Amino acid sequence: MRCPGGECVAIFWPDLMDIPVQADHFDFHWDGARVDKVRNCRSKTIFALSPLH
Repeated sequence: MRCPGGECVAIFWPDLMDIPVQADHFDFHWDGARVDKVRNCRSKTIFALSPLH
């Protein structure tokens, strides 16, 4: 999943970029209709998402 207008990138030659580094993990809360909250598993910070109009 990516934000509208975001970019996808594929690297076919490994020497063009550094080795990937593990980043934060996130939990997504589904309220039955949409994802309404996201929690950063490392910091425990919860982000409330506003509905799209």
